[in-house]
Amino acid sequence: MNIKEKIQITEKTGIPFMIIPSENAEEVTEIQKELKANVEFSMCHMPMKLFN
Repeated sequence: MNIKEKIQITEKTGIPFMIIPSENAEEVTEIQKELKANVEFSMCHMPMKLFN
């Protein structure tokens, strides 16, 4: 599943935000412009540390 699909699912389910790895920031910006998604994004440098 790619980031675009994840953003679409997040918006459809009503989740207001996503945590995205920092290296995907540029891709997320482009996708958000395309989809005009009503989802806020938080960029994280080390997302796996959130769960450890």
